[in-house]
Amino acid sequence: MEHHLIQQIFSPDISQAITNLVIHTREEDNMQWNLNNIGKVSVKALYKAKIENLYRNDHATRDWGALWSLEVAPAIKIFLWKCAHEILPTNAKTASILHYIDPTCKICKSGEETMTHMFLNCPAATDVWHHMFGESHGLFDHQTPFMDWFNTWFQHTSNGENMSTYATTCWFIWKARCDLVFQNIKPNSKKTTLSIQQHLCDYNRIQNLAHHALNTQGHISETGLQREETGFHVGIPRQKQDYGYIIKICTIQDPNSYQFFSALTVTDFAGKYVDNRGHTGQLGASRATGGGELAFAGLRKSIT
Repeated sequence: MEHHLIQQIFSPDISQAITNLVIHTREEDNMQWNLNNIGKVSVKALYKAKIENLYRNDHATRDWGALWSLEVAPAIKIFLWKCAHEILPTNAKTASILHYIDPTCKICKSGEETMTHMFLNCPAATDVWHHMFGESHGLFDHQTPFMDWFNTWFQHTSNGENMSTYATTCWFIWKARCDLVFQNIKPNSKKTTLSIQQHLCDYNRIQNLAHHALNTQGHISETGLQREETGFHVGIPRQKQDYGYIIKICTIQDPNSYQFFSALTVTDFAGKYVDNRGHTGQLGASRATGGGELAFAGLRKSIT
């Protein structure tokens, strides 16, 4: 009788599942959570099940392992992850969520600021690509969607050096855009290109020195250091690289006695300390900064 009633109410497969249940007459019924092993409700288990169900038919569109193992700074990897998921907060992306945001590109004001426009079509970006790879670089054209080009990075396992250069270039284009938006600094393609090249050289040099230090148990010889400075750098042709210096000058002067102290500190572009000089003196008001020239003369002699 019970089986007949069940079959009237439920579909055949559910009816079969119900009638196949084993009933233990001596045990009290209780609720069981079947999404984990402990049988108790868990938000984590529910979220995991929902995500697995949502993406159960999806296939990987790129090699995520190649992205996270890319030889670039961690900040660039996070930037690429946002690009890959198309969640980079461009004006067009933000305007699709907050309708009062202007989607127009703030650099050229000639189109919506999508990733394709910002990285491939905006004049500020195309100038950077031309400076990096030449006028006829052939990497993409104006009809290429950014995500299509981005996905091609992961199609060849031997493309690591190019990927590092492409990723770093895109990151600096994004940084230049953010400097305009938040600090009102107008993009300069030549300056951006120089920053990209310096970053690639410095990052490669640091990685090589770290690798050399590990191989020599922390002892870096001068010949090894020289070899790393003049060796191959990621994305840049093999050639001798002359590294510059950043010189910071500080002068403090007593307005009554004209007693002063001048100090100069030198670092390379990676922020590594190189040298410093200081000078104390007492000059007339018209020559109060002359000590800086003396300090600089000594410093110039020490680093040349």
